[in-house]
Amino acid sequence: MKRTVKAFVCLILAVFTVVSAVCFAPTAPALAATETLVVYNCADYLDLTLIEEFENYYKEVTGNNLKLVYSTYDTNETMYTEVSKGDSSIDIIVPSEYAIQKLRDNNLIYKVSELWETYGTPLGLENPNRNGLVNSEIIDKIDGIFGDMSDYTVPYMWGTLGIMYNAEYVTEEDLSAGWGIFWNVKDNPKLHHKILVKDSIRDTYAMAVLYLKEYDLLPDEYKGYTNQELINCTDESFRKIVEQTLKDQRDVIKGYEVDFGKDDLINGIAYVDLAWSGDAMYAIEEAAVDGVELGYYVPEIGSNIWFDGMCIPKTSKNPRAAVMFIEYMCRPISAVRNMYEIGYTSAVEVDKILADEEAMAFMAECYDEFSDEDKAYYGGVEAYIEEYFSDETRYPDATDPNLGVMQTFKDNDAMISMWERVKAHGIFSWKLVVFFAIMVAAVFATWGVSVLVRELRGRKRLLVKR
Repeated sequence: MKRTVKAFVCLILAVFTVVSAVCFAPTAPALAATETLVVYNCADYLDLTLIEEFENYYKEVTGNNLKLVYSTYDTNETMYTEVSKGDSSIDIIVPSEYAIQKLRDNNLIYKVSELWETYGTPLGLENPNRNGLVNSEIIDKIDGIFGDMSDYTVPYMWGTLGIMYNAEYVTEEDLSAGWGIFWNVKDNPKLHHKILVKDSIRDTYAMAVLYLKEYDLLPDEYKGYTNQELINCTDESFRKIVEQTLKDQRDVIKGYEVDFGKDDLINGIAYVDLAWSGDAMYAIEEAAVDGVELGYYVPEIGSNIWFDGMCIPKTSKNPRAAVMFIEYMCRPISAVRNMYEIGYTSAVEVDKILADEEAMAFMAECYDEFSDEDKAYYGGVEAYIEEYFSDETRYPDATDPNLGVMQTFKDNDAMISMWERVKAHGIFSWKLVVFFAIMVAAVFATWGVSVLVRELRGRKRLLVKR
């Protein structure tokens, strides 16, 4: 019994000692929490050096560590499928305008305007759509077409759809054909099977519709339509006309491409390509290094103008960090660095960039790296900066009514089916030609072998007789 009491007392003393040590020991500094931010974007669509910088910025503002995970997708459709699952941990997506419309209508993204009310004030942040950072003409454009879209997204990059070409082979006379160059309407032998078209139903549809308008080939009931109305018209009768127009094109083009068009133009494999302005600007600069002159042209009849915006899915695990990242990417210095890296045009207001000391210092550093020949061409860093931000290819007039914006197709399944028929057009006939050619060759080969065998057998018999 004494042993039991003694053991119990010892146990009590031991517990008291441990508790005392824990309670009265000097308090160690708490480790900073680590958060995660998942950004889901197209490949080659961000200056990746900004990732680590933002992580450091986040630590300064919040006191917490942040790991930014950057993941990529190939199409808006892939992104939409992932987000619509409802169980993703994606915090930021960068879809195109029509995809934003679909995400909004299906209640899959936050109102960023409301998130700014929640997180912006305590963090000292301001909504880029409301404080003048984002180009107001772009805001007005998307809201005028899509309603309250600026409540759901912050514009990221924007531009036009046009004609990218190799200036060594394509003349101004060729370009005067406008969208008709993709049908080689001037019947230039040089361009035959040297024309590429985007493997994209939306862009090819807009191209074909504008071509029909440019050459007065529209049915009477559609001739009064604006470009905005035409590129979004998917009436069955109208769709059939566009389908046949795209099928007619198959005889003159080299084929469809996703991302290799600029390389083919630089290497002289193709001379003309349907391209986005951002891709074109990047390719033009890349080609110049190799001594190749590429150009970009938007026909006078008009074009499609597109916008990509940063959105926050409702499945986001870290909307606070997402808001901070969006604000960080809208800083003038971030906008300039992004444009230089990826070639596309930021939606950040030009006046804000020009007034920012960091952004201008970066532009000056870029100018200093130019060759003496290029410096002589511009005549100084101020002239270079002025030309850069006044370039109509890089900065089109967002208010131009001839620049229509594509919305979500009303009958998307029918449009997809149409596009598949267009791409398959002519393939089977060529397969049959190849098949019959192989069959004929096989017949002749069999006949030739049999003749040879008979001849050899005949010779063998003669030798035996001798």
